[in-house]
Amino acid sequence: MAAITSNVNGVWSNTSVWVGGVVPVEGDTCTINHNVEIDQSITVGADSAVSAITINTGKTLLVPNTVAGNYSLTCKGNFTCNGTFSVGTVAGPLPANRTFTWILNYSATMAEQKYNALFLTGSSLILQGAARTYDRCYLAADIAPTPAGNTVTTDISTGWVTGDEVAFAATYKDAANRFKRTLTADASGTTLTLASNPPTTTYGYSGTSPSAGEVILLSRNIIVKPYNQTDASAAANFACGIRVSGTATANIDWTQFRGMGFSTFPALATPTSFAGTIALDHVAIVNTDGIALQDGAATTGTWTVTDLVGYQDYLNTTSAIISFLSTATSTGWHTFLRCWLIGGYDLFSVSSQSASVTYCRAANYYTTGFLNGLGYRRSLFTNYPDGEFHHNTAHSGGGGTGIGGFRWTAALSWGYLHDLESYYNDGSGFALPVGTIVITNTTLEACSSWGHAYAGGSCYALDGLHRRSYLWGCSADSSTTAGHQPTAMVSMQSTYPNAPWCVVNPILSSGVAPKAPLTEFVRHYNSSVTGGILVNPTWGNTTGSEVRTGEILHLDDYRHRGNASGDHRFMKSRGAADPQRSATNVQQYDNVIFYTSRPALRCGAPGFQWDDSATLNSLDIRQRASGFKKGVPAGNTATFSVWVRKSISTDAGGDNYNGNQPRLIVLANDCGIKDDTVLDTMTAAVGNWEQLTGTTAAATTNGVMEVAVDYDGTTGWINVGDWS
Repeated sequence: MAAITSNVNGVWSNTSVWVGGVVPVEGDTCTINHNVEIDQSITVGADSAVSAITINTGKTLLVPNTVAGNYSLTCKGNFTCNGTFSVGTVAGPLPANRTFTWILNYSATMAEQKYNALFLTGSSLILQGAARTYDRCYLAADIAPTPAGNTVTTDISTGWVTGDEVAFAATYKDAANRFKRTLTADASGTTLTLASNPPTTTYGYSGTSPSAGEVILLSRNIIVKPYNQTDASAAANFACGIRVSGTATANIDWTQFRGMGFSTFPALATPTSFAGTIALDHVAIVNTDGIALQDGAATTGTWTVTDLVGYQDYLNTTSAIISFLSTATSTGWHTFLRCWLIGGYDLFSVSSQSASVTYCRAANYYTTGFLNGLGYRRSLFTNYPDGEFHHNTAHSGGGGTGIGGFRWTAALSWGYLHDLESYYNDGSGFALPVGTIVITNTTLEACSSWGHAYAGGSCYALDGLHRRSYLWGCSADSSTTAGHQPTAMVSMQSTYPNAPWCVVNPILSSGVAPKAPLTEFVRHYNSSVTGGILVNPTWGNTTGSEVRTGEILHLDDYRHRGNASGDHRFMKSRGAADPQRSATNVQQYDNVIFYTSRPALRCGAPGFQWDDSATLNSLDIRQRASGFKKGVPAGNTATFSVWVRKSISTDAGGDNYNGNQPRLIVLANDCGIKDDTVLDTMTAAVGNWEQLTGTTAAATTNGVMEVAVDYDGTTGWINVGDWS
């Protein structure tokens, strides 16, 4: 056993490169004091506190892109770098017909994170693998439990080859049914042939939009792993990590980290006061024991992570795959773009105010897809730029307590979160914080949440939370699971302006006691709601309600679709009626009474009740049925028509409509029509359909014209349909 130092520049196997003419081997420690190229497989290190390899400042240990074979570097001790360690280069990546494996944490007495790789200030880590045309796609057809020929169909021709390792996301409310397989043949167009069938299970692998399962390529020709790496379990895998400190840099492309990362020593981490740069592109993370990527506190350095994929065989219940938390003194900017992660505990935990997390996907997590994803448009800390958190998807998680596709456990102010999608979770789609944690002045825009199986299944915020926040353009679908008693949307002191929220197919199950206070389809306290839509609620319990008001509730343009007669109602708040409460434009869809196309829109006072026993209230303003739009070029007119019917007492649950005649009107617009204008007025008797038709004045500019039907009255309703 000896401590050996390089003597001149050259290749590792050349004895003249080393002082004493001896090539370092297992049991020796090695100091790189020149530029040395690896041209063979190497095991080095004395299994002691002395680093197996030390690269001095300004010197390089290189695996060139002209390497003649498939080699490995095994370190029986720490790997310490003050210079550069490079496998391939940015200009010359390791070619596709070559592989290189960097093996860390080798010891006669194995232990977690016993030996690691340390890149100190001023050093560089460069890992440049061979690029592939595609490293991800979606299923294009459902996977059967035993597909014929072990084949599955993808949405693109991947070009993947025999021996490639591929992972698949399950698309149901459970974290355990993702799987990975090796390909036994080159991809044939969109067909992949697997070494064995997917797990036999009742859980789905959907190829149908919008819930098509993700498929990711895990294979890379550069692999970093611990010596005792195994996919069997975290306990059997003795993980280790790489730490990049000070002003060090890392540039890593098309590389796999396998079995790397412990809870206290991530696969790749930057500690406190890091001031360098990290760039990852098309990196694959497979089976971390803890955290794969992590930034420390009070850092000024930057991370750029693009097109990363990750997969977990075993469920890690200790931490997140990606964990970033900035403090008030952190100024570094972190970017996560198009990262797809399948399996794990909390997949993305990015609480950095100075971060961009966009177009990322998380599937089959045990607890949370995105934990504390913060998108700041301005911050309490002036040194933060605007953060971004949008176009992210979380789906098919389950098994944990209080699971959410998106979950916040920290305060958020002045956030702007948009275009988020969450579905098929065994919990909430958007799980907002509880207790004393508060979300303030935050916008949640153009988001969707559906197919969940827990109380508050779509958007959940209680105990004075979500204050002065905005939510719009959102659709939601709560649970279809008996006994969960979901509240599809819960909010307090919130404003929902313009472009409405929408709740689709919520179910309150019969025969199960409500889980108070979550007994409503939709619950708003101290809220202003514009343009809400509730579609096809199924009513099982007799003690619940669709909308239970708080002290002040304003409902405007509220549409109620398609539930059974007698089940549509508003419950009044506990205590005396509030004079500030109002409701207008209460509408529902009617699949029984329609002209030629179902459903028709049913509009009128009978759709509005404060409670089960209330008599019908007179609506003292003329109402408008939702209308119809046409683009109209300057100088042209537009002709609109619609079929209208007034209710009659012989209708099921009906009464004679008693208001003024319904009218077809063109609404004031920017095309030159400055005031609402009547185009036609109904004359037919109750119980009869009549087509109202009219032509507008010529448009003075290019634009859009909209028409509507207006009506009033205290009994009966109108049906509207077949617009043209």
